[in-house]
Amino acid sequence: SLSKPSNRTLTWYFLDEMEFLVNSKGNMTQVEKVYGNFEEVNPKLGDAYDQLGDIFYANEEETIKMRGVAEWQKAYELGGPGRARIGKKLSGHYLEHGEHYMELAARPGAEDTDLNNALNAFERALLYDRTSETAAELIQKTHVAIRERQERLEVTLNIIATGERIHEEANRYRESGDFSNAISTYRQSIGFFEAIDDEFRDQANTAREKIRRLRREISDVINEVLDSASKAIDDGDRARERKNYDEALGNYNLVSSIVAVIPEDESPSILNDKQDVIALAQRKVEETNVERLRYEQAQMEQQAAQAQPQAQP
Repeated sequence: SLSKPSNRTLTWYFLDEMEFLVNSKGNMTQVEKVYGNFEEVNPKLGDAYDQLGDIFYANEEETIKMRGVAEWQKAYELGGPGRARIGKKLSGHYLEHGEHYMELAARPGAEDTDLNNALNAFERALLYDRTSETAAELIQKTHVAIRERQERLEVTLNIIATGERIHEEANRYRESGDFSNAISTYRQSIGFFEAIDDEFRDQANTAREKIRRLRREISDVINEVLDSASKAIDDGDRARERKNYDEALGNYNLVSSIVAVIPEDESPSILNDKQDVIALAQRKVEETNVERLRYEQAQMEQQAAQAQPQAQP
């Protein structure tokens, strides 16, 4: 009768079968079934786990690759003469993993966790290979990067806080009707929020939203100014209808000073509105002066006509 293969022999047989399934078939479902048999018969052979780790780690798919790391870790924990060599593999993996997070951390809008993930990976690299000068240097470099990033974050938060305080000040100017200072202070606030770059995603989003809101508020203030100018013209028209020409002219002449608070570097459409209301007020002034002159002349002629009969004997 045939002798039963040893567990050692079966272990390597199942390992060869998994290599074929991974490399030729890409069938991880079947690999898992074979792995169960492999685990059952494996007499704690660290080399088998190590070689299986190599097979998995060589695969391009990330989940399979990470399965290779798990197999290396099993081999490493079993100890034996190959432990230091396996530790260097694991260390190399975590160095690569950490450098990936360092690259992510250098991009605009990086996650707050990227540098900490890099640090954790480098520390694990050093744990598996205590002789790795590269891991030790990268740990030190990452600590510096974390500290500097925190310092930049604090500066960013201070800039945002200053912009918000100036925004509140602009609101107070607006509420008091001081539109000139309101507009200039809103603009000053925008300047602070525009100083925020894309390094910190949440703060960058906050700054962009604040800028949109401030520009909308400036537009609202300008509309209030234009409405005030239109009201002054309407008040002048009503005074003109009552033949109160001095009051009418006073309202028309007020328009230029009302819209003077609108900055000259605003959008062309706003500047056109500004010039249109000024031109309308000036035309109203000219018309009112002519109308007043005619009215006064008519009054004088009427008074002369009324006085003429009284002069006859």
